[in-house]
Amino acid sequence: MPVGMITDVASLLIGGLLGGVIGKRLSEGMKAALNNTFGFCAMAIGIRLIVRMSSLSAVVLAVVLGVIVGELLRLEDRVNGGVAALAPKLLKGQAVDEAFISLFCAVAVVFCCSGTGWYGVLNEGFTGDSSILVTKAILDFFTAIIFAAVLGRLVSYIAAPQLLIYIILFSISRLVVPFVTDTMIADFSAVGGIVELATGMRIAGIKKDTKVINIIPAMILIFPISALWTLLFG
Repeated sequence: MPVGMITDVASLLIGGLLGGVIGKRLSEGMKAALNNTFGFCAMAIGIRLIVRMSSLSAVVLAVVLGVIVGELLRLEDRVNGGVAALAPKLLKGQAVDEAFISLFCAVAVVFCCSGTGWYGVLNEGFTGDSSILVTKAILDFFTAIIFAAVLGRLVSYIAAPQLLIYIILFSISRLVVPFVTDTMIADFSAVGGIVELATGMRIAGIKKDTKVINIIPAMILIFPISALWTLLFG
């Protein structure tokens, strides 16, 4: 039973619901300060993951190709369109602007597509060790409260796609575990760190126009690229 995966999803759901209530009592200044703080924290996590890389060339190539794929498929535009159509219904007709949608998409990436989360799920699938995800769950609980204070209970709904993504990753990890090396995991962690860093910069308002979701394909491409790079260059 994937204890870490279930714990992390539950922490997001509960934290999001709790934050939706607490958020009504926070001032706008407090919300802005907390939002920036978690943007900086996301950047710190990203840097920590990046330093684990094994091959800089493989990581850079995966990110470049991943962005090209993301742009060609217009992933972020499609997600934004879906959120724009769905958010008002979930919020019972409450108006949402472009800034709200942009922030919500960035938050969704933090919870659903972070290097720490994906690495934690794959690691639990490979080794049965749930410690990474349990630790992430503690952080996600408080992070969800803060984000929900800004965005409302909509944050708790991110638990659904997060669970779906985690289940897919966990299932895949069981199938590919004989073929994954430590080098591939290290490079995957680095790509996840770049995604996390870009997300943090977007949340903190440093680089608001960064289309973070368009970088996500790199987290899949890094596995074959890292393996090929090791084969060719050792």
